[in-house]
Amino acid sequence: MLVHFLPLLDCYACQRQRVLNILLRSGIVDHVSLRILECLERHDITSNLLFNPNFRYLVGGSEWMPRERPDTSCFRKYIGVRGKGDFTLITPTPGAIG
Repeated sequence: MLVHFLPLLDCYACQRQRVLNILLRSGIVDHVSLRILECLERHDITSNLLFNPNFRYLVGGSEWMPRERPDTSCFRKYIGVRGKGDFTLITPTPGAIG
């Protein structure tokens, strides 16, 4: 939960982190979840969708940094569809976001 407040902090952030904070505030979080929802709509599976609001955040979900890509943070998004099952979406982001 606290990770969602990090973009609000501007103290002692390097230039790269400042740019990432601006992007997070600009609606990129909505952009990612909207693209996921658009994809699900194309397959006509939104009527029974279970997509927890916590997973809609860019940094929402379980996080890890792959050993082979230490500059990347990955987040698991769990999405369910009643009667059709669940699936996991992995979203890689620059490591400084996570």
